[in-house]
Amino acid sequence: MISDKNTILSEHNDTAKIFVNHLSKVYPGHTAVEDITFQVKTNSIHGFLGKNGAGKTTTLKMIAGLVQPSSGYIHFGEQTNNKYRVGCLLEDNPLYENMSVYSFLHFMRKLYRNTDKAVVDYALKAAGLVSVKERFIAHLSKGYRQRVGLAQALTCPSDILILDEPTSGLDPSSVVEFRELIKNLKSEKTIIFSSHILSEVEALCDDVTIIDQGKILASGPVNEIYQLISHQAIFCVELEIKGQSLKEEISGFLKEKMPSFHFVGQDRYMLNYYEEKNSRFNQSFIKFLIDKEINVYQFFEEKSDLEDVFLSLTNHRGGRL
Repeated sequence: MISDKNTILSEHNDTAKIFVNHLSKVYPGHTAVEDITFQVKTNSIHGFLGKNGAGKTTTLKMIAGLVQPSSGYIHFGEQTNNKYRVGCLLEDNPLYENMSVYSFLHFMRKLYRNTDKAVVDYALKAAGLVSVKERFIAHLSKGYRQRVGLAQALTCPSDILILDEPTSGLDPSSVVEFRELIKNLKSEKTIIFSSHILSEVEALCDDVTIIDQGKILASGPVNEIYQLISHQAIFCVELEIKGQSLKEEISGFLKEKMPSFHFVGQDRYMLNYYEEKNSRFNQSFIKFLIDKEINVYQFFEEKSDLEDVFLSLTNHRGGRL
């Protein structure tokens, strides 16, 4: 099921684990989250996608019970009380650096009121920390400190896991390793994974909710979200351009279609622009190129990805729903 800004999900899905219903958070002079509704399926990785400041962290803190909503409610299947029921890795990842990894996880287990001592060994293994469990957290790299944050979330007696920008600031190798850790948890946990990195959400998630300025723009399976811009496409043209003035003429002809030029070599450029599918505009553009005696080597439509959906929904390129 797709939910866009004109459609609110009001019916509970039997396969869902988390139901967010008309949730709002208002601060003095600022509305951080405004009347949002979406669902998270059981044993899925749900991407929560938005720019910095879009309302992602506020929403996740409300789901975790760390921030009180101004209105609306959150329902966890048969559980309505989320206290100590959600494991969280927050964006700032607060850790006690003067403790060993092993001691810190036992400390967090007790805070979560988890009486199962074996959960620490489980968390160490799931987060790939067995080899460093006796080391002080202060002596760990950024990547391993994030793993400690993941492990402490796993000591919570819950099958719900919230990860707020968990790969932010990590080097490429650590990002890949952390993604694999998350994928391995999918069979045991229902995971909400927030990010402003579109490729990361696309690589990890089954479903995605897109939020902008505190409002939900779309929510549903990733492949169905693509349908929201099924009427639009990126067109690619490889052509020969000699001189800056000719390049400016082409840009002027394309106007608000967000043209971008990528130098290929020897006066050749790959030009990308956005246009409606089956539009007659392309015919007029080709005629323009012919009239200007511009050599064209390729002209094709590029497959859309999640970035195109996001840009369209947030109107960064004039996209329409």
